[in-house]
Amino acid sequence: MLSLFRDMAKTIDFDDAASMARLKEYARQALEAFIGETLPEKLPE
Repeated sequence: MLSLFRDMAKTIDFDDAASMARLKEYARQALEAFIGETLPEKLPE
């Protein structure tokens, strides 16, 4: 999963909203896989 995130992050366009949304989703999936828990939809501030 982390290698998928790394490969995807190499192609990200930081000025493109759709690319940033994909980055956010992949980061969330990688973090959930790492900690072994599902994160809540909205994280506390």
